[in-house]
Amino acid sequence: MTIEVIKDCFCEAYLHELLRYYRPGLVEKKFKTGEQFEVVEKWQNFNGTYYRVKVDGKSHDIDINKCKIITR
Repeated sequence: MTIEVIKDCFCEAYLHELLRYYRPGLVEKKFKTGEQFEVVEKWQNFNGTYYRVKVDGKSHDIDINKCKIITR
């Protein structure tokens, strides 16, 4: 499945670390409107539902409300 980001956002795991476990050296993981990604999996927890994508060999989580499905 391929998704497209419809609203600028950050990786949810990055936001979690930034807000709760801040430490020097955190690398910003920002996604811009119009970027497209291949979904690895869809998952959820108590805070929401997310798409996990791989970018440059690293996994990132995007809130499903900040993207749209292009192909299944």
